[in-house]
Amino acid sequence: MHAALKLGLAAASALMLSACQPELEAPRVRGACYHLVTKEGQEPRFNRLPGNYQSLEYCAAALEVIRRRGGRAEINGAYGGQFLFHNKRGIMVAQRYNGMRYMALVRTGDGRLAMPGAIRQ
Repeated sequence: MHAALKLGLAAASALMLSACQPELEAPRVRGACYHLVTKEGQEPRFNRLPGNYQSLEYCAAALEVIRRRGGRAEINGAYGGQFLFHNKRGIMVAQRYNGMRYMALVRTGDGRLAMPGAIRQ
């Protein structure tokens, strides 16, 4: 019982500490696309990509080019105050970095990106 109490206190302390840390917010600059760089021990950094992007899909495509050229499995970015998460299944979007993610674009059989439901099976 004593160990369970210690574990509960440790979990509560961790929760309280995480609540004190400021939430990471995506930039809300109209037409700007960002690559989100996160390195352990460093503050997250948003690197703005050159150019003006008309929509989230154009930003997602630019980030996909970076992901492929770098040979990475995953890459994160931001557009219009939203976070973009690229992985092997496609691109997910979230309002908060640690929030609920929604599928924005899925990978087709040949690796291209498409709107969910656009591909018939």
